[in-house]
Amino acid sequence: MPSLRGAVFTFFDLETNGLEHTTDILEIAGIRISSEKLFEGLEKGEEFHSFIRFRGSVNPHAYAVHKIDSMTLLEKGRELAIVLKDFSDFAQGSFLVGHNVVNFDIPILNHHCTQNSVLLRCKGALDTCVIAREQLERPSYRLSSLAEYYQVEHRPSHRALDDAPYRYPCPLWR
Repeated sequence: MPSLRGAVFTFFDLETNGLEHTTDILEIAGIRISSEKLFEGLEKGEEFHSFIRFRGSVNPHAYAVHKIDSMTLLEKGRELAIVLKDFSDFAQGSFLVGHNVVNFDIPILNHHCTQNSVLLRCKGALDTCVIAREQLERPSYRLSSLAEYYQVEHRPSHRALDDAPYRYPCPLWR
């Protein structure tokens, strides 16, 4: 793992319309914070959040998980290319951090960035699921299981800003 001294992290999460790497992004959120502030618990961090304007139908299985409906996306969403550019600017120079991001979020994010000619300018990625598997022996490595293990009251809600793993104690910053 790279040195984290002086690093900046962008803890992020996506809510999507499916599970494949080409699925539509419906919501993206991030929390950007320096390692010093994170380790010392000095402040919450700078937040990024956006719904994506989506003109299709929200998959019923996806809706059952995150409860984001088509009307919300039409009314509150912004164009995907603009959101991706804004997120890239927000996360620039930081490590992207998330739970199961190596297998899920980053391939989806990379696909849509490529499709929209947006370059992510991050230093790398840290996956809290991978880190937990390396450091803990648990029956489950789901975000909800780790929150329970660390006795965190808040449980994952399957909404991007709530589920950004910064909100949960994790082996990475314990």
